[in-house]
Amino acid sequence: AEEVAGHAEEPPAKKAKLMLPMTFKFLANKGLVAPLTENAAHMGLVANGSFFVTEDGDFYPGTSSRCASVSASDPDAMVAAMKSVTTIVSESGACVVDHGRELRFTAIMPSKSVSALIGVAGANVKQLQQATGSHIHVDSTALGFGPGGDRVVHVHGSAQSIEKAVEKLVGLMTEFIDQPWFPKWAERTNEERLGALEAPPLPGQELKAREDRGSKSGNVGNADMGSMMEGMMGQMGMGMMNPMAMMGMMNPMMNQMGMMNPMAMMGCGVLCDMGMTGMGGMSGGGGAMCSG
Repeated sequence: AEEVAGHAEEPPAKKAKLMLPMTFKFLANKGLVAPLTENAAHMGLVANGSFFVTEDGDFYPGTSSRCASVSASDPDAMVAAMKSVTTIVSESGACVVDHGRELRFTAIMPSKSVSALIGVAGANVKQLQQATGSHIHVDSTALGFGPGGDRVVHVHGSAQSIEKAVEKLVGLMTEFIDQPWFPKWAERTNEERLGALEAPPLPGQELKAREDRGSKSGNVGNADMGSMMEGMMGQMGMGMMNPMAMMGMMNPMMNQMGMMNPMAMMGCGVLCDMGMTGMGGMSGGGGAMCSG
């Protein structure tokens, strides 16, 4: 390959990709929207593109945050624009968490980019965290199936660590901007996200998803147990039957077999003794954690 000023020339395919326009999306809470809007013209100028935030009340599904979107003429311009964004994030005070010790930035990324972010057995994300000093958490499910499904990526850390991490996230987006699904992902609205089906967790994240639910609530009640049973029934091809109704159907059979009523089992934690720790290691109504 030819070298220019001591650097190998980029392959033609990569050079073409680096010239493509791209979009980067992130969540903006109420406190962040105002400073972002005030600096919209500047960010659009830096990006050689535009900055957009959804209208008040047009929130990303499941949150009270609006969706902000930066469109840039090329990946290099996007990196520069996102540095402006992370500066606003750090100076606004709207994204402070953990009693003021850290900031939080939340990106919206395509599932394909998130898979590349995580890597085999989480190797890539661990390396990124070590390199940037940030902590990264990926939501376990996506809105929409396929490579262009939406996944939320939370980045925690200092202003400097978040800036470094976001630059890496932009790079992961750049890898796929030439894919046929990317333009549709870039144009997706919150209304379309609301109508999208939730995709299952990425490989290796099923246990993490259960751990997250447990850590947030401290226990798993009947509603969560019902959700897990519904998921199991779906995998078994048993349709959308209400799990509590299914328990009612099970009662006569179990009584004939001399077994305990399933609702009572949930109340006293017998599910754990029967080896149900594979469902998250937690009993039902009793709320006790299983160590098994």
